[in-house]
Amino acid sequence: LPIDGVWDTLGGYTGVIPVFLTLTGLILAFRIKGAGARPLFLFFLSSAVFIILKNAGIRPFVWLGALPLFDRVWSLRWAGPVWVFSLTAASAIGLEMVQGLVNAGVTEVTESSGADRVKSGVYFKAGLSDIKPGMAAFIAFILIMGVYVLIPFIPSVMISLRSGEFFNPAMRPYALPSLLSSSVVTLAVLVAAFLLVFFSSRRGSFAGYPVLALSLVELWWAVPRGYDAPWLLYKWLPFLLGLAAVIALYKGRMRTAVMITALFFAAFISIDTLSPRGMPQREDPFRPAPYLDFLKGREDGQTGRRAMGVYGALFPNYAGAAGLEDPRFVNSLLASPYHYFRNNFLHAEKAEEATESVLWFTGRPERSVRDEYGRAVGVKYKAPEDDILKRLPDYSLLGVRYIIFPRDLSPGPDWKMPLLYDGEVRIYENTGALPRAFVVYGFERAAGYMEAEDMAFGGNGDPLKTAVLEVDPPVSSSASPGTYEARMRRYGANALSVEVQTDRDGMLVLTDVFYPGWRAEVNGQQREVLRVDGLFRGVAINKGRSVVAFRYSPRPFKTGLIISGFACIISLFAFITDKRDRKEKG
Repeated sequence: LPIDGVWDTLGGYTGVIPVFLTLTGLILAFRIKGAGARPLFLFFLSSAVFIILKNAGIRPFVWLGALPLFDRVWSLRWAGPVWVFSLTAASAIGLEMVQGLVNAGVTEVTESSGADRVKSGVYFKAGLSDIKPGMAAFIAFILIMGVYVLIPFIPSVMISLRSGEFFNPAMRPYALPSLLSSSVVTLAVLVAAFLLVFFSSRRGSFAGYPVLALSLVELWWAVPRGYDAPWLLYKWLPFLLGLAAVIALYKGRMRTAVMITALFFAAFISIDTLSPRGMPQREDPFRPAPYLDFLKGREDGQTGRRAMGVYGALFPNYAGAAGLEDPRFVNSLLASPYHYFRNNFLHAEKAEEATESVLWFTGRPERSVRDEYGRAVGVKYKAPEDDILKRLPDYSLLGVRYIIFPRDLSPGPDWKMPLLYDGEVRIYENTGALPRAFVVYGFERAAGYMEAEDMAFGGNGDPLKTAVLEVDPPVSSSASPGTYEARMRRYGANALSVEVQTDRDGMLVLTDVFYPGWRAEVNGQQREVLRVDGLFRGVAINKGRSVVAFRYSPRPFKTGLIISGFACIISLFAFITDKRDRKEKG
């Protein structure tokens, strides 16, 4: 939607020039026999088209989502860098094809043309080329113009004229300066790019630098996105100056181009400085807030920095970047046992969630619900503090010590946690948060992780006294509690160590998610890492003092490194061989 802050819908302006150059290159690639760049061009283009068709839900491309791991990725968003990069590479090769043909003067080649031609890194063998670069550009221009006018442009005009029917009062002022203006800019840039390629092909000298300058002007349009609606209209002044600089550069008037470019920057800087919300007022999003320093200063080595925010006060991805340990996620690649645990034991009530809801556990009150076919049919709202109050023992077991609320929100009267920090946010302390490592002495057996979690959590068991295992316990079970002391010595993402002192044999339980690839050593001796309570990591320890070292070292990762190494060697060999062949042909 055309308003600052509403992302993933209108987003940024990605540009029409790559599409134009890609389509022009595609036409030339099929009309030039022996074009050396054709295989690479088709590879990148097909990769981009494949992902785009998958995102559109077209079979068989959508079947990619049925593969392992791919079925947990919301590729509409996360695959953007893949198809954008692929399309960019294809457009660069298309540009090189046009430039090579124009500069080499190859407008029509016959079987009797003789030697191969090489220009700008593109090889053209004697063969068929009955289409000129200018004609290819014209065909691409007509196709893109027709599709764009019919599909995005006309609807954007209608929406802008009837903005009151589509946007709320806050969004309505942005329809004309953002939505419609970007559509007009697209058409203007497309026309300019076509004229540059068409006329430069006719004069036999490709306008590479003007096309590059036009691309920079086009991409600049997406930069000042934070302005208020009236100030967005002023963007047209630098944009028109940019177009004028491109024209001057094309005609070879360098001094004029430099002067107009200076005016472009002067206009942009002036508008940005005078506008209420220009770039100088924006802040570094990763600059630590005061409350982050406060939390880091309270780390005690037992519960660590485990914290969570509600109502958007702290999102899990930002928590990770800030060095906090958040039990929630904005991540799809999580072990199934944790998804099961979250849905059954961290919410006040279980819900049949749609796919997109499964991927998010952020502390927001919205949960997307689904029908029997898995399709999203609505949103269910549930106050996150209700989840915490009802499932507090399970949150405490995860070691969640700090609950962060926005400054303008407070929990209800049933909330009993003490207020620890009252500033830009409110932080409440869960004094019952358990240490991340403890020792148990009793054991029970379950058939799988779901049964183990059902036995251990939700008030059905006592994870501090009894560990539910899916294999026979490596040490004898004891109903009476023992005495122990467990302290974290070192804690990292891929390695950690715990020092334990116990008066009898037992099981050290680490409240981090179990995952294949974790290995453990007890006093230097290899020990098996077991899944405890269907979720956590556990290692058998003996009476006395032990130092337990965990290390993440999965075999598939090592195998992948070996395969990647061989692939690099083969690629290097192919590059050297290809370079030698080019020299011999030259």
